[in-house]
Amino acid sequence: MTDISSSRSVDGRADLLTSVFYDVDLNNVTSQEDLSTGNNWTSLENYSSGETEDIDALDPYVYYSVVWAENYWVIAYGFYHPRDWAGGGFCCNGPLGSDSHENDYEGAMFVVDRNTYTLKGAVTIFHGPLKKYSTVLHDLTNNPNVFIDDRTHAVEMNLGEGECIKVAINPCDGCKEFYLDDPQNHILYTRVQDNEEPYVNTTRLDNIINPPGTQIEESRLYGEGKYILEDVFGSHEYSLSNQRDNPFVFTGPTDGSFY
Repeated sequence: MTDISSSRSVDGRADLLTSVFYDVDLNNVTSQEDLSTGNNWTSLENYSSGETEDIDALDPYVYYSVVWAENYWVIAYGFYHPRDWAGGGFCCNGPLGSDSHENDYEGAMFVVDRNTYTLKGAVTIFHGPLKKYSTVLHDLTNNPNVFIDDRTHAVEMNLGEGECIKVAINPCDGCKEFYLDDPQNHILYTRVQDNEEPYVNTTRLDNIINPPGTQIEESRLYGEGKYILEDVFGSHEYSLSNQRDNPFVFTGPTDGSFY
């Protein structure tokens, strides 16, 4: 989901998937500081709203890693946003409010049986809390859809039509319903195939009254995109693992936070 009602969303760009190094020319890096994640909040201002060629510069990325256990694979996916943002004003910055911070990385993990190639369980991550999905209580027969909220970027799986993410209700606007069959409801990302290029195509939709008959107004982007699947432990120089000792990217092994 996206939100474009606040200046902090930078016309929806703060809710788009992208790379940790989205604002870096990796072909022209001269020092560790060039890779700084300490300017990722403000760099979003450099991308013009409504101009597809500029928004396309925010190439979608999804990070992943795989841990091999004796009987299972544990596959983790990470979703990066330069801003975890609140809407501003008393509600979102007051005593009841959600915070805003630079560099947001939420995720989902899947446990797969190595013998039967079946999904045995899953977990979604929002800041600290984990939400568990067991095959006893949830239908994980098919590949689960992963839903990402606006603002907080909380992650849940397998929402039904008209359900909303419940693990991180924003105090300013509650939670917004997902309608998977409504192409104007959200941005649908799928993985690039073969020689495809990553992209996101968005359209602006203003002043929606949702749900029908109420006075709750929403403004959002909708569309679709293709993401690059990036190995956290990739061998290339700019994988997150190979930058783990760069003090301009991460704070260090004892903390592990972004700069």
